[in-house]
Amino acid sequence: MEKQVSNPRRVRRTALATRVLILHEARRSFIVLGHKKTSISDIAVTLNMSPANVFKHFHSKAELAHAVLIDRFRSGRKIRGLTPLARIRNFLFDLLVELNACLKKEPLLFAVMTTFLTADEVDQLLRDHMVAGIREALADIPLPHETERMVEMLADAFLCVLHPAIIGTTRQAELRSRADNVLLLVELAICRPAR
Repeated sequence: MEKQVSNPRRVRRTALATRVLILHEARRSFIVLGHKKTSISDIAVTLNMSPANVFKHFHSKAELAHAVLIDRFRSGRKIRGLTPLARIRNFLFDLLVELNACLKKEPLLFAVMTTFLTADEVDQLLRDHMVAGIREALADIPLPHETERMVEMLADAFLCVLHPAIIGTTRQAELRSRADNVLLLVELAICRPAR
């Protein structure tokens, strides 16, 4: 829903449309220029808006980088598989592929995640993404009320295996094997009766 205003060069957009445009341009800028050379002013100029408009949606470059990364990984999330464990496994392996693709094809964006965000911000970003994916993978099965705690524990375990700090230094096959080992422990815990 775009309307022309008195200045023919400026287009009036909804807040959501503006936010999406800013995220898209910021992602492009982080990929091409990296974190240090990306500026809010340059993003605003490219989008024919004022820097104040960008700051209205994102209060800092760090907040913008965080939002770009959330959007980057959320858009790649797919939940597929017949069983809950298969869906979790596919989700995790898809995430591993996404992280590797980001490292290889968008190294400057990957550097934003590993260099310019704090370790706590990266952990929380990926943990939230994993919690949402695991929760979605388990959505169609009846689980006890402790499910949320279990989902969080699974996310924590997988974060140890698929953390960006080790993605660049460990072979993908080794990371898959480690994730499979954690899944095997989960399967044993769920399927084996307590003695």
